[in-house]
Amino acid sequence: MLKIKNVQAFYGNMQALKNISMDVKEGEIITL
Repeated sequence: MLKIKNVQAFYGNMQALKNISMDVKEGEIITL
């Protein structure tokens, strides 16, 4: 399992992701 907590991402001054958290289980495919 992959666990992601409180991820933030910016493109220049624009915030694309704000406090994103998720769990990805074995065999799952996800996109953002």
